[in-house]
Amino acid sequence: QLGSQPYHYIDFGHHEQWANVADGKDNSVDSILDLIVNDGYNAMLENPASDIYQEILRKYPTAKVVLTVRDDPQAFVRSWKTLFDTMVVTEKTFSWNFPSFFGYIPLFTNLKKIRYFMGTTQLGLSPGALTHTWRARGEECDTWLAEQYERHNAHVIQNVPKNQ
Repeated sequence: QLGSQPYHYIDFGHHEQWANVADGKDNSVDSILDLIVNDGYNAMLENPASDIYQEILRKYPTAKVVLTVRDDPQAFVRSWKTLFDTMVVTEKTFSWNFPSFFGYIPLFTNLKKIRYFMGTTQLGLSPGALTHTWRARGEECDTWLAEQYERHNAHVIQNVPKNQ
């Protein structure tokens, strides 16, 4: 027990503010961080927080950073593919073969925006590359996803002081 109140993925009550971050609206990162802290959270993990870790450290320069690293990048790849193969189901448009109404619900519209934002900051990927278009890489997608995982870890290691 670390005594923290963790913010995992997003609090669904914050989906509009995260969509503002994804849309690049002014002061949206500070606004979402203020909202998270004001709602009693004092630790963050997972995407999309990992995409704004540098902004978090600018606002909270004494924050501790824990980078979890898998033994094998392919373990990350398997997990990522499973996660996003299920998440994209909520993005399918309505059809008689798949009568989904998720796309008409603001929460799910904003979650899609947030997923497209992932990987666009320190990795510099185009929107959706990390969460959607990796599938189009065919046989190379596993290698590409593993490279993004390793690039992210290297970026954190390079930019966060060891004592932090």
